[in-house]
Amino acid sequence: MTRRSHHVACITHDREKVIEFLTEVVGLERQMELHAPPESCTAILGWPDDNPGADGTMLGEGPGGIVEVIQIPEAIADNVEPGIALASFASRNIEEQLAACAERGIATSDLIETEELGMAGAVAHVGGLDFELVRFGS
Repeated sequence: MTRRSHHVACITHDREKVIEFLTEVVGLERQMELHAPPESCTAILGWPDDNPGADGTMLGEGPGGIVEVIQIPEAIADNVEPGIALASFASRNIEEQLAACAERGIATSDLIETEELGMAGAVAHVGGLDFELVRFGS
């Protein structure tokens, strides 16, 4: 079972300004840059199907102390509000956790495999909040 969060994901119109704040004011270090494909942004962030994908930066140390900052693409900027998108939990047993959600009547997205990022994940929708369950590697 998962014992701590992996990261929080923030979506913003000004990724570099948020990164500047998190590095220069808060003191977090950049860990990695990534590009999430369009289908992942639709499934995980609820963005429109015609989104171009998103660039993101992971900062801080994990697990549990990472902040992901995601740039809202200009093409959908009028349709997406900045904010905290979700809390993410790394998991070795996503299938069991999704089954536990189903038993409790908790709505989830489908499990999606994202080969470009080497991960699989799903989102549980609970009490108006989104929680990502993610498995890294195979």
